[in-house]
Amino acid sequence: MTAAARKLWSLVSKSLIGCMGNISADQVRVFLTVVDCGSFSSAAKLLRRNQSAVSYAIANLEEQLAVRLFDRSGSRPTLTPAGLALLPDARKATFSLDKMRERGAALARGIESDLAIAVDQFCPLDFLSRALADFAEVFPSVRPHIHMELSHNALAMLLDGTCALGIIAHPMSSREELHQHPLAQKIALRPYVAAHHPLASTGRIENAQIDEHITFVLADRNGLSAGQELGMFTAHNWASSDLRVQHALIRAGAGWGFLPSHMVKDDLASGALMPLDLAIWPDGGAADVTMMVVRHREGAPGPAATWLIQRLIDGGV
Repeated sequence: MTAAARKLWSLVSKSLIGCMGNISADQVRVFLTVVDCGSFSSAAKLLRRNQSAVSYAIANLEEQLAVRLFDRSGSRPTLTPAGLALLPDARKATFSLDKMRERGAALARGIESDLAIAVDQFCPLDFLSRALADFAEVFPSVRPHIHMELSHNALAMLLDGTCALGIIAHPMSSREELHQHPLAQKIALRPYVAAHHPLASTGRIENAQIDEHITFVLADRNGLSAGQELGMFTAHNWASSDLRVQHALIRAGAGWGFLPSHMVKDDLASGALMPLDLAIWPDGGAADVTMMVVRHREGAPGPAATWLIQRLIDGGV
């Protein structure tokens, strides 16, 4: 960045806290309008000002920056090398001011500035992405903070106030302090193993056979799920707090474990993974898990959180 560019950005940035020396946001906008329109006269029409007022604003800006922004020797003004260097900074400064106005207007209407969301690692990412894409269009000033966690870690973040909203794969019916609403569809959960693993070709698996191999279990970091880990009844357990790690280890053939069906769709299509039929589990270990949208009962959710809750309920999984 040139010295002149640094000077412009330093001065314009100060406008965000109410001080920008003699340079005004209006001067920067006039500069950008002339660039986009290609002439002073066209910019004047767009801005509904006299051409002399546009020329005066540009001249003042050039004086403040001590550089020439436009070469006026031709029939149409063209950016000088200094003008070209300063153009990205001017656009960045204007964008920052627009975002500040937008966020200020939203705050005045009671809309949250930030929204922390605890998302269970079992949640399908395409479902989450669609909901958040719609959210961004409706609430462009709100900054979501997404925390991908295991179910009980996500629960802990709701209970301690770190997150205002949760998308969790297990009902928390024993938690009276939480308000929860089931989503329309369920996640299919099943035990899987790599196609080249010894368990892949043994049909119905008895518990004695499982004990000969490593079982991957999911365990949270806060202890809320103690005694509830999937697969904990086996003799050789490896614990992980990341579903992606468990998926990778199972694919590598190191052992077996439970995974959601949407995560292994490509693996099943390619033959890399196979489902297991566990004698000790009802239905061989296959289960449908309900996704819940959860919030703390203490305090009403803001407009953005309320909208997202309804979007999640309407959108299913």
